[in-house]
Amino acid sequence: MITTFKSILFFSILIFSISLISFLPEDTLGADIYVITKAPEQVESGEKVTFEITVINAGKDAVTDLDLINEIPPGLNYHNNLNGISLKWPLDNLMPGDKRTFQFTVDAVKSGTYINITDVYSKKIVITRDKTFVQVLASGSLSKEPENVLPQLTFTAYDTEDPIMPGSLITYVLVVKNEGSVTCRNVRLNNVIPQNMTYNFAVPAPTTIQGKLIQFPVIIALKPGIKYIYKVTCKAVKEGMGINTATVSCDGLKNRITVEERTRVSQ
Repeated sequence: MITTFKSILFFSILIFSISLISFLPEDTLGADIYVITKAPEQVESGEKVTFEITVINAGKDAVTDLDLINEIPPGLNYHNNLNGISLKWPLDNLMPGDKRTFQFTVDAVKSGTYINITDVYSKKIVITRDKTFVQVLASGSLSKEPENVLPQLTFTAYDTEDPIMPGSLITYVLVVKNEGSVTCRNVRLNNVIPQNMTYNFAVPAPTTIQGKLIQFPVIIALKPGIKYIYKVTCKAVKEGMGINTATVSCDGLKNRITVEERTRVSQ
């Protein structure tokens, strides 16, 4: 009898817990909120490390009563605190398309790999999370890049199908690669979709969408030999020649690189 009672109690608690999960507020489950944290991947002991956090509302509705909380891991020195600390910023009235940027700086004093965790809360529930890994090496461990060497980026684009019919989806694939010997800093990529198409979605998630213009998150450091791949999916709405135009730039690059990809839309 006691065993039966315990079983009933266990399943009652389980069902109650599932009910709680099922009836979380819809705005916490469906909010298109993104958080992106940027920091150097590797630093030497004794250097300062700056974290930049950007929160983006990519949805169609305004979001209120959000909190941004960043957990600085133990071992990184924030105002003489080496034991880990939480930083909190309120996010009120985040309108569609809005983004908020926050920064903080720590001292790298001990070698090791540290995980910085950034959360966006709605009504005490985490709705999005970003983890940033920073490796602190012994002083003098990192090789220094040669001076007076210009960055070398290659940028290519292609469409997944051509021609297409009105109403069809098409994806433009953009590939940016560092072909040089030095790290490319602050790589920025923008894409303007064809006039006879509408935007559907993109990977990674854009930071800004303004009409036909799509802006992607800045790559803080693109190391030699590394490439990034972007995908922009559109819907053809009108016959004619569609021209997708993408540009990429970075610090030290004399001229930005522009590539066009043409797609014919016809019955």
